Amino acid sequence: MPAATISSPSRSFSSWLPSTQWIAAGSVTTKNKKRDKHLRSGDFFDAEHHPTMTIGASGLVPSGSQDLRGTITLDTAGHQQNLDTVVHVVEATADAVTLRAEANVDRTAFGMTWGPLGMTSPQARALVTANFVRT
Repeated sequence: MPAATISSPSRSFSSWLPSTQWIAAGSVTTKNKKRDKHLRSGDFFDAEHHPTMTIGASGLVPSGSQDLRGTITLDTAGHQQNLDTVVHVVEATADAVTLRAEANVDRTAFGMTWGPLGMTSPQARALVTANFVRT
């Protein structure tokens, strides 16, 4: 499962949702060095020229007992896309919360239109699990 370094401008769990989260593009890992190098290249994240990916969440509303539903904005490698998503509260305590979000990303919106033998789907499933700890 990919991992990344994420920072938040807010430490209050009640106010992080409408804020912006930053991910260091060079920190994303799939635990496969060759694939990670390719992901960081100009073919994908172009981490050298676009070192930060941004995820903005706004207008998320409760949907069931453990979910929030709404739109997040993904901005990476000079491209931006709005994504409808569900954010699931995996675990929450007074000092920490773990969230999981899943969305379908249109690869073509980011200029990713090729693949081996032309068999790459234009859609990619993005799954993010984030832990926020009160400090």
